[in-house]
Amino acid sequence: MKINSIKEYTIPQFSKQTSKTQNKQNSNLKKAAPIIASATAITGGIIAIGIIKKAPKKPINIDIDFKNSILKSLEKEGIKCKTEDLNSIVGPEEFSTLINKFKPENFNISKQAQSLDKFKNEGEFINYLKDANNLKDYYSNFVDGTFRVSLHSHSNFSDGRASVSEFLENATKYADLIASKNCDKSIPPFTIALTDHDNVDGCKEAIKIIAQNPEKYKNLKFVAGTEMSVNSNILEPLRNHFDVTALAINPFDNDFCKLLNDLKDKRTNTIQKLIDKSNLRRGTNYTINDLIDWQLKNSKGKQDIKTMAGVSGVRHAIDALMNISSETIKKSHYDHCDSLDIETVINAIHKAGGKASLTHPLKSFYAPIPEDKLIKLKELGIDGFEANHQYAPNKFYKLMENNNCFNPDDSVTKRADIIYNNLSNFAKKNSLFLSGGTDSHNHHPFIYHPNTDFVAEFVENVLNGKIK
Repeated sequence: MKINSIKEYTIPQFSKQTSKTQNKQNSNLKKAAPIIASATAITGGIIAIGIIKKAPKKPINIDIDFKNSILKSLEKEGIKCKTEDLNSIVGPEEFSTLINKFKPENFNISKQAQSLDKFKNEGEFINYLKDANNLKDYYSNFVDGTFRVSLHSHSNFSDGRASVSEFLENATKYADLIASKNCDKSIPPFTIALTDHDNVDGCKEAIKIIAQNPEKYKNLKFVAGTEMSVNSNILEPLRNHFDVTALAINPFDNDFCKLLNDLKDKRTNTIQKLIDKSNLRRGTNYTINDLIDWQLKNSKGKQDIKTMAGVSGVRHAIDALMNISSETIKKSHYDHCDSLDIETVINAIHKAGGKASLTHPLKSFYAPIPEDKLIKLKELGIDGFEANHQYAPNKFYKLMENNNCFNPDDSVTKRADIIYNNLSNFAKKNSLFLSGGTDSHNHHPFIYHPNTDFVAEFVENVLNGKIK
């Protein structure tokens, strides 16, 4: 047998043998052992007779163009690495394969909706979790390793608390923990996306960190993304301002970055006009930096106005600092400067190599989406729905306020299931994917709500192996 290279060499697959034949083959193997050992020493571990196979390296022949493009961007910033150093970075081809392997329970850190049926409100639910056994049962998917993927989370590059390095450190700690367990090996130990609002700077930083220390992140799969604000009448009367999440994009893509930077500039200009009007009326001298300082002291993330998450945070800061009502801000057409039309967003995502997912539809609409509107979304190029989103309890309870789309006697779980099945059935019929995630804005990418010290301590104990 001629072997041109290690990569070209594959071991022949043997068919099932009778026990007599197998015994004879085992005997021959024992006789051949000294020869095999010599061959191994000479060839550095390559066995040339097809009996023993050396474990192959992780494949690097997927998303080659995607990763080569990232390599060029990294090189411009003085970071030199190889394609295999980006094995942890998920490109669009790998994403398309992985997303169909994940099961609904892989997205869910807890048995959330099922638990909520027991309680009248969020306060009762949180008191229930204060019991250590209840907390462990609630977060059982996280404890036993069923939870394996989160494709929605934030850093302090938008409205999250965690730095990118902290985000990666905690995600990697969990990935390593899962890798050490006897869990499903058909999917990576842990896959996580960073999806800051209208911003990919955090994704760039994450890729730089991973590329310079690939061995540390070998058990983690990182998906670069962003949660993009859009406006469209396509889903009226449900809502005309909502979000589309970009997944598996190249965050260094020049056109995509320009689109986001132009949006930031529009926001900054509009905010500056509001400040100027307020200063003129009140005789004050506030600046954008005053707003940013206020945000840093009173809100969650960096909150640089240019990387603000949506319209509500800016309204809140302006209202609190300068006593300008939200109604006045609305009349300034800030809403329209805050978001892009849905066609522009989806086309930009696809051009950057990514996939477009409708963001947390339960939280955005609190109702099933009519099929004719889902068809329109598909025609515009939507690739999937974030149907497995890990909602805060108060979001689930808000379903109980909407009796127009449900039977009055339907429970929280029943209503959530109706919305999930609405999206799931359409996705299956139209070859769209179902995404999901914690939507964490906390130091740990596993916590969305309840954001309490005892939950954070519990998560830390799981990561450190103190709770199993």
